[in-house]
Amino acid sequence: MSPQTNNEAAPTGKKPIVPILIGLLVVAAGVIAFLVFGKPKVEVPDILYSERAEAGEMLSKAGLKLGTVTEQEDPQVPIGDLVIKATPEVGTTVEEGSTVDVVISKGPKLTDSVDVPDLKGLSPEEAEKKLYDAFLIPQPGKQVYSNDVEAGKVCAQSVEAGSKAQMLSIITYNTSLGKEKVKVPNVAGKPIDEARKTLNDAGLSIDTTNSYSDEVAKDVVISQSIAADKEVDKGSTVTLEVSLGKKPAVKVIVPNIISYTRDDAIRALQSAGLKYVQTGDDTGTVVSVKPAPNTQVDQGSTVTFEVKRPEEKKQQTQPSQQQQQQPQPQPDPEPEPADGQVEIDGFAQNYSEDECISIAHDFAGAGGQAKGPALDTTVDGPITGGGTIYYRVEFNLGDVHYTIEVDAVGGDVISGMETFDGVNRLLDKDGNVIPGSEQPA
Repeated sequence: MSPQTNNEAAPTGKKPIVPILIGLLVVAAGVIAFLVFGKPKVEVPDILYSERAEAGEMLSKAGLKLGTVTEQEDPQVPIGDLVIKATPEVGTTVEEGSTVDVVISKGPKLTDSVDVPDLKGLSPEEAEKKLYDAFLIPQPGKQVYSNDVEAGKVCAQSVEAGSKAQMLSIITYNTSLGKEKVKVPNVAGKPIDEARKTLNDAGLSIDTTNSYSDEVAKDVVISQSIAADKEVDKGSTVTLEVSLGKKPAVKVIVPNIISYTRDDAIRALQSAGLKYVQTGDDTGTVVSVKPAPNTQVDQGSTVTFEVKRPEEKKQQTQPSQQQQQQPQPQPDPEPEPADGQVEIDGFAQNYSEDECISIAHDFAGAGGQAKGPALDTTVDGPITGGGTIYYRVEFNLGDVHYTIEVDAVGGDVISGMETFDGVNRLLDKDGNVIPGSEQPA
């Protein structure tokens, strides 16, 4: 028989020996590596200052287990439930599946809610410290105008003071620019309604006063308390002087100054609020007045009066012999005065001095400010003038002094004046004070 060659097929049913040997070698190598090197190594992750639950998840992902958990106070970590220490330490290489023990801080937890402090009126530094102390995070916001907080101070905050917020929430605060400034518009000469709208639109408040004016029409602004174009705080008040139109004339009674001296007449007219023009002589007494006494006129009107010196009696000359021989006309006999009358300078006096005093007292009692008996009565008269006879009666009723002229012919009060608290006031024919007649005594 010839010998077998290398290309002859192996006997059927037998496995190749080489692959089996390689597999056994690989398994042997793994066993040797495990025996030599042990379990796989991993690094302890950085779990410091993480919450307990988060630290556990981080260890698990790294192939490690959370071990013993111990709580401990730490003045450097005021927030609770945070990892402040790990054993083995962070970064250490340990076998996979190892246990890591941790120490966590005591205190409030991040999930707790805290009270939001009031920051209004604080400086930014003060506000931020107050927020940090409350475990909240400050965040500067905008600068805005504020009517009640001075510039540079906190005037608003994003979360209302006194409400609750979760720890480490962000609280935004705004600081004040102070009061907003606006320019005052010019409203002088404008109708009050238009002026009010203009000032309101500019952010200003309005107050008003009223005055009479001969130049500015009724309900039109005469002047404003703050000059136009001046910058003021928004919300400031501008006072407007508004016209009432022309002042209505005050009526006064022309006093009866007939037979007064020039100086007395001037004083009486000025006390009544009247102007005067004097004609005639420099000395003497008043003989005529225009407008006539007791006439009602506007206060400030002009009264013209004439002064005359008493006429000197002409020296009678002796008639010539021819004149003596001629018959002279005889004057008509003067009428006899009626019973109860007294004739003075051609006037029949119907009321006696006592009656005129009584009339004056009654007149004052009817409209005067004081009541009671008349005291310290003095009388000047009888005086003739102005076509009548009159008495000037002066007396006191309480604190009021009266000067009253009574017509002794007709029994009427010609003029009346009261002096009270240093002021002269003219009286009308009913004994009432004439409005606007007040003058210093």
